[in-house]
Amino acid sequence: MTLFVYFLALFAFVFLSFLLILVICKRKKNYLQYLLIGFIVTIEFWFCLLFFEDVSLRVNYLEFAKILERFKYLSISITPIWIILLSYYFARDGKTANKFAYLLAIDPVITQFALWTNDRFNLFYSSYTVLGQSIGSLSIAHIMIFNATIAFSVFFLFEFRKKSEKEMHTQATFIILSTSLPILVNILYIAQIPYFNAYATPISFAVCAFSFYKTISKYNFLENTPLVLRSIVDRISYVYIVLD
Repeated sequence: MTLFVYFLALFAFVFLSFLLILVICKRKKNYLQYLLIGFIVTIEFWFCLLFFEDVSLRVNYLEFAKILERFKYLSISITPIWIILLSYYFARDGKTANKFAYLLAIDPVITQFALWTNDRFNLFYSSYTVLGQSIGSLSIAHIMIFNATIAFSVFFLFEFRKKSEKEMHTQATFIILSTSLPILVNILYIAQIPYFNAYATPISFAVCAFSFYKTISKYNFLENTPLVLRSIVDRISYVYIVLD
């Protein structure tokens, strides 16, 4: 089963690379496209750090593995930010997050501070354990913010589905389910359920990235037409011709 998980992680990495190439090859890029690129690159970076951390532990390079783990959590804390920015854009008919976006940096900042100062303050890993894992106060804060960010993303996506046309409901439902998947997988991983190792969460995010790519591509959200204009046109019931 471990070999299968590694194979699945490799497949997810290659598949994400293919999606990344497709998005980058678009000639005219807009806000949504750049968000999607950032989302995919962050997940791929997460996969790479996991792999090299795993190799370092196997060859007993513990200090290097420790450094990789700290950078790994940078990817972990940034990944939900891309999701909530994408979801907010969908729900608000093309409006971008302004001052709200600055609050999203809280998790990456406190997590990196806790990790790089842990040898002195024991804020991320401490002497007590929960479910067999040694965690500190800021580790708990990271988990709560991580899941809360994804939960808010799901809320925005429900809002997007509610206001969207019927033809988009199936795709909107798929994107809601795929966005909720990392929360479930992360809970199972923290609970140390068999076969849910560290690769399970980025694999679930890869599914989420594909659902966003599919939705954006299918409904031409990457084209130059603003989403707010498309939303208005979709809601027109009658056409009037005015002759002067």
